[in-house]
Amino acid sequence: MSRLMLRGPARERLAKELRTKYESGKSIRQLVNTTPCYSYGLVRNLLVEAQTPLRKIGTRPRPITGDDR
Repeated sequence: MSRLMLRGPARERLAKELRTKYESGKSIRQLVNTTPCYSYGLVRNLLVEAQTPLRKIGTRPRPITGDDR
């Protein structure tokens, strides 16, 4: 498995895309499984960089509305 170095605008775009999917209810593990070559840790770090409010472990996904941001 090759590792990709994500920097600059490409990293920001991916972080925003992952945030949108996470906020729609996908788990970090689901995001990892649909994003080739990325580890759990990298996906989580990208979510944090995108200022994503992370759910507690074991919490059922709930889509975030505009009022929750």
